Amino acid sequence: MFEEIYITKAKVILLNPARIGKLAKYIVDRIEKDTENFFKFKAMVVAVNRLGCVRYKKALDKYLVERFGEEAKNWVEIVMTYNYKEDEKEILEYMEELRRRRGNKDYNEINKEIQDEFKEKDNPKILIVTDMLLTGFDAPQLKVMYLDKPLYEHRLLQAIARVNRPYKDKEFGLIVDSVGLMDHLTKTMAIYNLLADEHADIRRDLELNLMRSIEQKFSEFKIKFEQLKNELRSLKVGDEDVGIDLDAVKEMLKTGTGKEDILARIKILAMLHTESVSISARVIKLVNEMGTILKLYKALGAYPEKIVYVDDIQVLAYLYYRLKAIIQGKTAKLGKEFWNELLPYIHNRTIVEEFKEIGTVKIEPERIEKLISELAVSEEELRKRIVNELADYFFFIRSFVRERMHDPVYRQISERVEKLRIKWVTRVINTKVFLAKLRAIEDGIKDYEKKIAGKPFSDRLIETISYYVKQKAGKEVDFKDARDYLNTLASKKSKILPQQEKELRTKILMDLFRAGVEKDAVKLAGELVDYIKEEFDRSWRESK
Repeated sequence: MFEEIYITKAKVILLNPARIGKLAKYIVDRIEKDTENFFKFKAMVVAVNRLGCVRYKKALDKYLVERFGEEAKNWVEIVMTYNYKEDEKEILEYMEELRRRRGNKDYNEINKEIQDEFKEKDNPKILIVTDMLLTGFDAPQLKVMYLDKPLYEHRLLQAIARVNRPYKDKEFGLIVDSVGLMDHLTKTMAIYNLLADEHADIRRDLELNLMRSIEQKFSEFKIKFEQLKNELRSLKVGDEDVGIDLDAVKEMLKTGTGKEDILARIKILAMLHTESVSISARVIKLVNEMGTILKLYKALGAYPEKIVYVDDIQVLAYLYYRLKAIIQGKTAKLGKEFWNELLPYIHNRTIVEEFKEIGTVKIEPERIEKLISELAVSEEELRKRIVNELADYFFFIRSFVRERMHDPVYRQISERVEKLRIKWVTRVINTKVFLAKLRAIEDGIKDYEKKIAGKPFSDRLIETISYYVKQKAGKEVDFKDARDYLNTLASKKSKILPQQEKELRTKILMDLFRAGVEKDAVKLAGELVDYIKEEFDRSWRESK
């Protein structure tokens, strides 16, 4: 009775279209990360009632399409009951639209069809519900629930259990609570132990899915952590010791002792982290295992025994995020965002000393060259002595390039950068050659940036494809026909239509043939048209 009264009073707020719109946008903004790698897993939204379901669908459809394009209009479905006599206008309108879309089938049949599709097909990726499917629904790929409805006691536990079904690579389920129910969870857990025999089905559901094996998870965490710690300590590449002792890192974070050596080892691991080199397979596995163990720790929730590992998790999270930051080129500073990412892994009732930044990095290739000229040492010694500066410079260039991968010129440069790294890691080239080639790549980037800087939209596109063809085919191409046609298209300020795409491809081919580019010309023209289309789409979206 209490729950029904509360919902009646609360629904005035929970059904506010403006509020639902803001929450829907919030969900869309975070859903890529929540579902891991763009819907590796699926999601559920729990609305306060059936009208809320309809309003959520409208809002989610709107923001998903805005963010991901027209394909997103098939990502969301509702599963709920329907009643022609009692339903309000918004629900009735949705019912008519649903039957048109689903071939005038019976609503029970439609609900069953949607559930099967959710479990067996790519779409829908998000289910909206209010009462149906909160108990007994078994969809293991469901990972995240956006909870916007007051639920209490066993209904709350059973709803949460929906996201905790075992599934490949799913470490834990995620609940995003917008109505403040998590404070009730601890109190509700006690009810679990008081459930009578007549509630055996509820008890079994909770046992298998919510309360299942927290001790097993903790045991798994301990085993994995100790294995990782030992493997990290003993890591070697050939005869070179590149291992990292987590206890030494812990001491370094407290006192600063051994900072230079540990930072150098971290950067060596970052340089070795490439799928293209067989000797790096173990490094990649270790870095992935770090992420897995941090997820396991997070999945333990408020389990009291996890507090024993607080210091170890601080160290592991520092190492993992420092590695990720270097690999992604964020070497200049580990600021608030870094530490905010790390802190959730620490038990929220544990008092932990403030973290401190270890230092900042200044990218100076000239300084590296000076060091190389001054150090009259062997190649092996040189690699060890300047790995900090060299790694910072490499990842700075790679990060700059990767942020611009929509541009074919930068995609081409990215390939060159990775090949260069592989040659250095495998000793095909020495450190002096590695640095010289990095400098040449940086000079090429500066030259290209100057060419496109300040150019009008269509002129910039022509400059890019000209530069790309020069690098790839070794030919100067005027692109006169393509330039004139692009100017016409740009004046319309819209996307490129299929007929326009065909015409553009023809003009680019004519320009290529005229310049003597014949080998793989059709394939090359296709690459250029794809890039130009993407840029027109990007420009159109930004103008909205």
